Amino acid sequence: MFKSIKLLRGDNAFAHSSGIHQDGLLKSRDAYEIVHPEDVGLDDMELVLTARSGRHAVKNALEKLGFSNLSTDEFEGIFEGFLKLADAKKEVYDHDLYVIVESYYEKHDASHKNATHYSDQFFDIEDLQVVSNTSFPSASVKVRKGNEVLKASAVGSGPIDALYSAIAEITSMDVKLVEYNINSVSRGKEALGKVKITIEHEGEKYMAKAADTDILKASALAYMNAINSIVVAKLTPVMN
Repeated sequence: MFKSIKLLRGDNAFAHSSGIHQDGLLKSRDAYEIVHPEDVGLDDMELVLTARSGRHAVKNALEKLGFSNLSTDEFEGIFEGFLKLADAKKEVYDHDLYVIVESYYEKHDASHKNATHYSDQFFDIEDLQVVSNTSFPSASVKVRKGNEVLKASAVGSGPIDALYSAIAEITSMDVKLVEYNINSVSRGKEALGKVKITIEHEGEKYMAKAADTDILKASALAYMNAINSIVVAKLTPVMN
């Protein structure tokens, strides 16, 4: 297995989180990528939205979701909300942007079309419990979807299988786990475990990741991020 910083081969080879790099890539891609990911058989470049991301990267991400006609004041208000969430969450995903936009308009213009309840469409893990043993691995999960709190329990061939089976029962989505990878991104007893997964739904593949000191929690968050990516894909054509 290659390290995530390995040239061209690691998970982060075409992932860009620095605000300066993101801005440069959006202005002139060749400035920071002398080799493009599609040239070596990989998916397109990945702009990872973090607290270091600048306005250009955030605006580009919003436009891809259909929010392309924001006024300067609207964008600045949404960008402020983005920075607050990025400080708390570290990495911000497309489904997070929907919720940020919704929150902005609910606060400033409740009659605006973007004040609709995007957050009602997304899933958030509230609690999970996993029992790992050689004979009966099981998992119980509590998930929030809008104002609903959904619960499910499942058994599996292992703790991850049980965990993902419980989440699948809650979301009622027909998905297939294509790839599951774990990497350590820090050292010591409080080391962060980073989980990267790929799932398939209706012929399309969705990649997501998450990190936590609890690898089971990171696994659940990564899976839920992937599920929310499916929801985003269904919402985006409506927005556009």
